[in-house]
Amino acid sequence: MTFPMPAHTSLTLHPHNCSVALLIGVLNEGAQFTRQLDALQPYREQVDIIIVDGGSTDGATSPEALAGKIRTLLVNTSSQRGLSVQYRIGLAHALNEGYDAIIMMDGNGKDGPAAIPRFLEALSGGAHFVQGSRFLPGGEHENTPPLRVFGIRFVFNPLMGLATGHRYSDAMNGFKGVSRGFLTHPRLQPFREVFCGYNLQYYLNYMAPRLGLRIMEIPVSRKYRTGVRVQSKITSPRAYFRVLGELLATVTGRYNVNQ
Repeated sequence: MTFPMPAHTSLTLHPHNCSVALLIGVLNEGAQFTRQLDALQPYREQVDIIIVDGGSTDGATSPEALAGKIRTLLVNTSSQRGLSVQYRIGLAHALNEGYDAIIMMDGNGKDGPAAIPRFLEALSGGAHFVQGSRFLPGGEHENTPPLRVFGIRFVFNPLMGLATGHRYSDAMNGFKGVSRGFLTHPRLQPFREVFCGYNLQYYLNYMAPRLGLRIMEIPVSRKYRTGVRVQSKITSPRAYFRVLGELLATVTGRYNVNQ
């Protein structure tokens, strides 16, 4: 079975080496992404790095900048924009390439790569969905905007818990792992065009417990650097309201597959 993908370009820079892909969505993160990619190099024997670019113009994701550092560069060329579109491209590509599992990671340098072996251990141990958490014992976070902490603890986590019966400690965290079995479950269908902004990530958190799949949370590090612009695309009031709207649509079942 071939999984559908939005229009994109694909450039393979290294052979298929691992059974798990590390999927990174990026858009104009510049030096933050470059430093992150350098920090990921020691893990290339454990995961194949796949970059899904939303159309960056800063040069950090040019083939020349990525040569010798990643397996594949995918670039969204469709009329749809948003991180979920990039993830639809990357997840479908990884499934079509035969990967057993995929780890999803933001491309703005906040996530600590030291958690990658913990993701691999959880996925190889039978977990279908692995959620990274900065709030678990062993996890850490620095300089997280207070409004973000409030939203996670008092809005996002409670609403997700009410809708699913599963209590996450950090459901908004973009550092996640998914199994092939989860992504191909007939009631999930993650490759629909309705997923554009951040809603695909929320939908994965929502559907894993509803499908009765094995879920694990693992401690991760998530650090915002000081002295630079906020490492997030969610900064304006409009962006916060859009995130809230996508969350409410998710937990009220608007994206559910009717069957």
